[in-house]
Amino acid sequence: MKSKPLYSYLSKYRSELMGISILWVVWFHSVLCLDFFPHQPVNKVFDYLKEIGYSGVDIFLLVSGMGIYKSLKKNDTASYFKNRVKKIVPIWWTYLLLNVVLGALVFDIVFTKTEILSYASFTGFWFDVPNQGNWYVYFIMLVYLISPVLFSFLETSRQKKLTCVLMMLLTGVISLCFIGNFKLIAFSRMPIYIFGMYIASDEEAFKVTKLKMLFAFLIMVAGNIFLFMMYKSHRSAMWKYGLWWYPFLLMAPSLALLLSVFFEKCWKVMRYPAAFFRLMGKASLEILLISE
Repeated sequence: MKSKPLYSYLSKYRSELMGISILWVVWFHSVLCLDFFPHQPVNKVFDYLKEIGYSGVDIFLLVSGMGIYKSLKKNDTASYFKNRVKKIVPIWWTYLLLNVVLGALVFDIVFTKTEILSYASFTGFWFDVPNQGNWYVYFIMLVYLISPVLFSFLETSRQKKLTCVLMMLLTGVISLCFIGNFKLIAFSRMPIYIFGMYIASDEEAFKVTKLKMLFAFLIMVAGNIFLFMMYKSHRSAMWKYGLWWYPFLLMAPSLALLLSVFFEKCWKVMRYPAAFFRLMGKASLEILLISE
């Protein structure tokens, strides 16, 4: 196996990874259960895979961090914000309009002025306003807002790895303040986003070798054993303390790498599935909102 940096694998299949992630998240939120196999252990495996579908968010944030870093590297701050607004706001406001109309005509839900303004301004989730849609959109807009600051720290640092570690630790400690609060689901994801930015800031870091591939595989095995055991016995504690997603600080990069190498090695077989996942990745926001 030719040694290449982690960035080269993840950037090459960034859209495919985003497509897999959004479909995994949609499955997690759906009522679709693959429990029709004749062998119960197989059904339990699929139940477990569905149960951890939230981890698609972590992979998505990892590769998003990479993309946003490159966007800030290529554009000035004003252009960067303009591009983010053009990409998110029209879709979000259209989605809001549909919610208001369908809510009144079909679901007997009448939005108040406060709810509409909070929805439109991406603030409702943070102030616990009812009827605000998916939390992820609020979080990613906050992330986009503070990304120029994160970018500045990494770009000007002479020791990017140390800067990355310190920022991940700081945001990780801040997230602990939200234990028992639903907002933990958002703030606990900041470290993985920062790590994605770091990967893009130092493209030659983390050379992928056979030994590191084995290490990534072992991380996935150990992480899933831990999650599966907790899934069977301590599910409520896992949600309260964020233990469902904290393991993916290590598992998300490993899974993203393993998937990327799989695409690379099996391209003849995966060419058409990859094209499908790439299409899903490019329409990820629309898919997320439609699934709501």
